[in-house]
Amino acid sequence: MLFTNTFSDLYDTLFPEVREPAPRRTNALMSTDITEYADRYELSMDLAGFSKENITAEVKEGVLTIHAKREAPAQENAEGKLIRSERFSGECRRSFTIGEDVEQEAIRAAFADGVLTLTIPKAAPKLPENRRIAIS
Repeated sequence: MLFTNTFSDLYDTLFPEVREPAPRRTNALMSTDITEYADRYELSMDLAGFSKENITAEVKEGVLTIHAKREAPAQENAEGKLIRSERFSGECRRSFTIGEDVEQEAIRAAFADGVLTLTIPKAAPKLPENRRIAIS
């Protein structure tokens, strides 16, 4: 594996015009843990390097979608130019079906130290309706 990486680095340095961008894997970029508690679910998503202003979370028709974007670094500055970039830039999103058994209006989100945490309260169990049964 070392040889492959060393050769790749050498090739990229010698022939930067043919360098291909690294494949982007949203699931790896937005690694997520979901924990269930008696009264809620907690979703923790790694979003290191993203700013809070560039992250959105929305619920629509029982689907929770997290969207994040990060600008590309400047290609040149007064002292030098970027010759290799491995950090992600662009937009990514992940969606999770949360269904109807949660309190969608009460979902809370917090972002600290590169981790987005959503608290999703469970809905109170629905009691069966009282109804009269017809006897034939």
